Amino acid sequence: MKKEGLSPKTILGRKMAVVKFPCCYLQIAAVLLGALTVAAPASADPSLPCQLKIRGHSIKCFTLIGKNGGAGVRFDTPDETVHLAAGTYRVESVELTGNYTLVPSADDRKAWFEVTPKGPNELVVGAPLYATVSARRHGGFVEMDYDTVDGAGRSYRKSYDTYEDRPPEPTFTVSVDGQQIDLGKFEYG
Repeated sequence: MKKEGLSPKTILGRKMAVVKFPCCYLQIAAVLLGALTVAAPASADPSLPCQLKIRGHSIKCFTLIGKNGGAGVRFDTPDETVHLAAGTYRVESVELTGNYTLVPSADDRKAWFEVTPKGPNELVVGAPLYATVSARRHGGFVEMDYDTVDGAGRSYRKSYDTYEDRPPEPTFTVSVDGQQIDLGKFEYG
C-alpha cells in the first residue's frame, strides 16, 4: 500500500526520509514518518555541507521541515552534532525519552532558523525541560496555566499509557505577605 507523500530518497549521497506535508496534516504525517520511513543517521557525514549543534539531550528523534518546499528530515537518537544541507528549517516534531513529545504552537511553526556552511549553527531543543506557570488577570479572576518547556520555550507533553499512570494534578498556593489565602490544583487538558 502506497502512503501519500512519503518516500525515502538519497540527498547528497545520504539516505533520508523526505515527506511533503499537506498544510492540515502536519502532526499526523510526522507520526507516520516515524513508523514508515528510513531515518537519517545522526552521525557525522562529511558529504553534507552544514553542521548543526544540538543543545539539549534525551532526544529519541526529531524532525526538521525545510522552508523550500516543506521537505522533512528526521534524525533518530542524534549526536551532539548532526549534518544536513544548507537551508532554512523549523522544528516539526520531537520525541524525548520518558514519553515527552513536542506540542508545536502557531509561533513554533513560524520559528524558522538558517543553517549555513559557515555556521555557527545551533538548535536548542529537548531536555532539560522546565516547569512554568503563567498568570493573567481577567477582571476579578486570575487565570493560571502550567506548562513544561525546553530551553527555547517550546511546549512538551508527557504521554501516559493509561489514565491511572498520570501523576496527581500539580498544586499551587496563593499567598499575600507570606500568608496563605487559597490553594488549588491545575486541571489536565
